[in-house]
Amino acid sequence: MMKKALFPSHTSKTCLQCLARSLRLQYRYGSNVSPQFSDTFGTLGSMAIDMLPTNNERQGRNAARRRDLDWHLNKEGEQVEMLGKSLLRFELQQNIEKPVISEPVKWLKRKREKLKKEALARQHYEETYGPTLNAKLLIECARKEFNHYEGMRYPDANVPLVSEYWAKGKYKNDWFVLRRTAKNPSFANDTITSWAKCAHLLHPIVVDNILSLGFKQPTLIQARSLNAFKGAEHLFIAAETGSGKTLAYAAPLISEMLEAASRGRPFKVVVLVLSSELRIQTRRMFDDLLKGTNIRIVSDNERSLGNPITIQDWDILIGTAGMVRDCLRASDTSDLRYLIVDEADMLLDDSFVDVMSDILARLNIRYSESHLSDTGASIGDDVRVVFASATCPPELHELAEGIVDGSHLHYVQAKNIHTLMRHVQQKFIRTRERDKLSILEELLRVQLSKPEVQTLVFCKDGRTVQFVSESLVSRGIENVKIGGISKNATRFDDSSIIHSRIIVATDRAARGLDLPLLSHVINYDFPRHMVDYIHRAGRVGRVGSRFKCRITSFVRCPWEVELVNAIEEAARFNTPIQGVEINVAGMLKERKTSELSNA
Repeated sequence: MMKKALFPSHTSKTCLQCLARSLRLQYRYGSNVSPQFSDTFGTLGSMAIDMLPTNNERQGRNAARRRDLDWHLNKEGEQVEMLGKSLLRFELQQNIEKPVISEPVKWLKRKREKLKKEALARQHYEETYGPTLNAKLLIECARKEFNHYEGMRYPDANVPLVSEYWAKGKYKNDWFVLRRTAKNPSFANDTITSWAKCAHLLHPIVVDNILSLGFKQPTLIQARSLNAFKGAEHLFIAAETGSGKTLAYAAPLISEMLEAASRGRPFKVVVLVLSSELRIQTRRMFDDLLKGTNIRIVSDNERSLGNPITIQDWDILIGTAGMVRDCLRASDTSDLRYLIVDEADMLLDDSFVDVMSDILARLNIRYSESHLSDTGASIGDDVRVVFASATCPPELHELAEGIVDGSHLHYVQAKNIHTLMRHVQQKFIRTRERDKLSILEELLRVQLSKPEVQTLVFCKDGRTVQFVSESLVSRGIENVKIGGISKNATRFDDSSIIHSRIIVATDRAARGLDLPLLSHVINYDFPRHMVDYIHRAGRVGRVGSRFKCRITSFVRCPWEVELVNAIEEAARFNTPIQGVEINVAGMLKERKTSELSNA
């Protein structure tokens, strides 16, 4: 007699197998269960224990149950398999096609329409603005719709600037970054690839001293200046900050002095600098290049009340305009052959008009009217003027040509002047005044986590330097000050600057400060003039720097936003920065006069 099936015929084979597996596990573990020797009321007596089934009896019953279960599973499996084959045979005979639903039709339609719209939008974007999907990101913005890519065009007159409305307070914490996209352009020099190839242009001692400083290759402006010095015309050397302008005029100048001395016709040189800070840096470069020579160099700060500097004390005089004028007043300048005007964009400012006029009046400038009227004068017995500047707008050309004959003024100018430094990352953050210190602290702690590197924080005046410095100390961040109001502010030539990780300074440090370990400039107060931003930024990414440098600027006031707009526009169009001012003193005077007239 056939045993009755334990499960209905429509039960699937998979369900039966799962149930059987669980039953097997139950029986398997049930067969090994130890006998219970206690009940709710306590321990069972010995008589009750004897009445319990033994392990052999339990195992025998379990084995019988497993055999019975396996038989039923096999029968049910055969029935399920036969049913499946019959159903498949019926479907094939009747040519029945079962529908296969892979995804919802409406959802698929919407998805296709969305992809089509995105493709059309991308095609229109590429046709209008230019960049492809794989274009390099040049300007990264907090609001991604303002991102700028390589090859991007702006056909409309109105360029979308992320910083356009930053004067409004609702844009606080907005930011954009000009990414690092190139190497230092100062070394884009294919003509002279090593200083050894300059042997015909420089004295051997000068070449050896340059190599001892670790400079392997001349920059582009240095290579061009070496050739230009061989001529007789006045020179205007204009190149971006940190490109090696001091070496560009110092190396050929010293070489010419050594050659003249060997012929028995030595001459003297005056180097005019803007400030005592720049004088220190310039003196260091000249000292390094003069090693092994007999040329005497003097800085104007070496004079004393009892022993003023006379022209017999020096071959090269480096000093600020006022002190150089005092040194030349009672001196014979007939042996003077060169006048170097470093930072010419500032020394030709309105604030230096009187002192510069006094100095120039004492010199026999080459190709000037007084020189040409002197029948006994000849080329080589007069003064050649060399201007050097990191900015060179057309207005500065006019000022320089008002000092020397413009037809005899040769410009040695780098093509990257007034352009943003593409080898330095520059970030601009729209901040509130009360948030500046917390953001500054966060940035500085990141810097302090890195070994060796230094950070320079620029402030608008001495009081702000004092406030920021003391606030950082209270937060456990040690620093030194340059240009603070306290008497213990650090001197520019103090060795503590070299060893300090954090430096807080005014714009006194924007020109002349050259720190090889400096990797980050922070504009706590954004500068009021574009020329100041250029010089502040020029403290990093200089020739000889071995770090990936960056600049971070806090932006708050409306006039700061205007400058940032000009910077962003120059970055988007890849053009020189517009609005680079000269004659800042004259501009301030006009602004003050205008404010008084409108009051």
